[in-house]
Amino acid sequence: MTKWRYDFSFVVVSYRVVRTSYWGCEFNRRYEWKRWEFSGRFEDLTLYFVSMYFENRLSDKGACSSSGVVRHLANVLGEDPAKTLREYATKRGPERNASQ
Repeated sequence: MTKWRYDFSFVVVSYRVVRTSYWGCEFNRRYEWKRWEFSGRFEDLTLYFVSMYFENRLSDKGACSSSGVVRHLANVLGEDPAKTLREYATKRGPERNASQ
């Protein structure tokens, strides 16, 4: 069976107890879909840089902007992104090497 892969820069997930609504942005195109599934939750969250697979092609709902993702990364990385990334790599490096 053919599966369609989408590489989203972000996906907004809205849990509403028995229905989950999604909308995501892939290459500045917006896609929306819903699933009837019991989650028991009532909350919203955002996933960043996620690939998802579907049995059927999603319908394009128009343009969307990834500016929210860019703002989020800017907040996470701070004023000196190179320094932040170096610090992260230094902290994580020994853990990664030890598990090999």
